[in-house]
Amino acid sequence: MPLLWDISRQIRVELSLPALRSENKLAQTVGRGFPDAVLEDFISVLHRPDMHYESIIGYLETDHLRNARSPDPDQPYLGLAAWLTEVIYDQIYKIHVQKSRNPDATVEYLDGLKKLTSKNLPLWVFSLNHDVVLESAAARLGLAANSGFPGSASLPLPSPFAGETSIKVEVVTEEEMSHGLRFLQSGNEGINLINIPIQLEQVLQLPREAAGRGWHRRAWCRR
Repeated sequence: MPLLWDISRQIRVELSLPALRSENKLAQTVGRGFPDAVLEDFISVLHRPDMHYESIIGYLETDHLRNARSPDPDQPYLGLAAWLTEVIYDQIYKIHVQKSRNPDATVEYLDGLKKLTSKNLPLWVFSLNHDVVLESAAARLGLAANSGFPGSASLPLPSPFAGETSIKVEVVTEEEMSHGLRFLQSGNEGINLINIPIQLEQVLQLPREAAGRGWHRRAWCRR
């Protein structure tokens, strides 16, 4: 996974050894920071080129669990793991913001889908966790992307920053599910997109104005 290793390399550049040690010493003067031995242990794995950030976090969490029942449990390891997670989040967020300014450029590598869809009517795509990327590529190429969910809805989504907002979802009711999902049929150009993990959220009732067909006792939505 290129992103995994790219971010790991970037983190090693930003978290230089002198900066880590000096900032930790400064934090220790006000009762914060990490014990020197714990920080040095962290540094020893942080700058190993064969370890990416997921394995480094796993190392810290394992050390925490290994000593959790000891008289003096190593809580600093868990704190380091949490801190490193925040650093990684910041890096991924910056990449997301940069790419969101030019979304078409981020999916150009999937332009070959156009040729594939012309030879496969329709093209079936089985996705592990790339639905949004494939849907963005389809929109760029003017292709239909069908998940088999025939309906749509706008569900309320509480937000601590923007107050009450909403999220658009695709919807299939229990009755519709019993008749099978509505994919593009043979001979139609486009993409039938199947998410293998089937990340569905069950909604017990959809309001009349959201579903457009009255109240449904049971329905599933896909974000």
